[in-house]
Amino acid sequence: MNSRTILKVLSIQHLIKYWMSLSNVVGLTQSGQIELSARGKEIITFGYQQALLLQLEDLILNFNPVWASILLRGRTEAKNFLPPDALQCFKECGLFGKLTDDIVKFWDKLTLAYRNYTQKKLTEIGRIGEKLSFDYEKTRTGFEPVWQAVESNIAGYDLLSILSSDNSAKLQIEVKSTNILVKLCYTSHNEKRMADRH
Repeated sequence: MNSRTILKVLSIQHLIKYWMSLSNVVGLTQSGQIELSARGKEIITFGYQQALLLQLEDLILNFNPVWASILLRGRTEAKNFLPPDALQCFKECGLFGKLTDDIVKFWDKLTLAYRNYTQKKLTEIGRIGEKLSFDYEKTRTGFEPVWQAVESNIAGYDLLSILSSDNSAKLQIEVKSTNILVKLCYTSHNEKRMADRH
């Protein structure tokens, strides 16, 4: 084996390990053999179409492919705008066939999987922003604020701090966080009501 062949084999092994680390269907044994995970063993008990449906749901739930947002717009839009590989999977799953109760339920599952992934990411971004604000307030005032968003989600603000180290008047803080440049942000009815009161 020359050095080029060894490098190629190592690169392939690295890619396989990386793919398996992202996958919940297969794993690698101690001896280097690929084996099915518990989820993979569950999936193979189903027929081809149902197994493909489950893998499609897992793909969306775990990896949030760029095209998944199209699913929120409905079957026709998905059929018109999905990339060819994804479109083929949807067709093979029978998701563009005659509407049945099962197909409707599965479309709902797929859109829910996308929404769940998106909500999880938004929650993570929000918590990071709240933690940064929490730490800033603690440094700014010398006192630890109350992380209200964790204690009760109905208060209408995220942190309860004080105006300054010299002024202990309460300061209610609503934190807005993002990982992209935006010009607008969403404010809930309850957040607006609290802001209007103060």
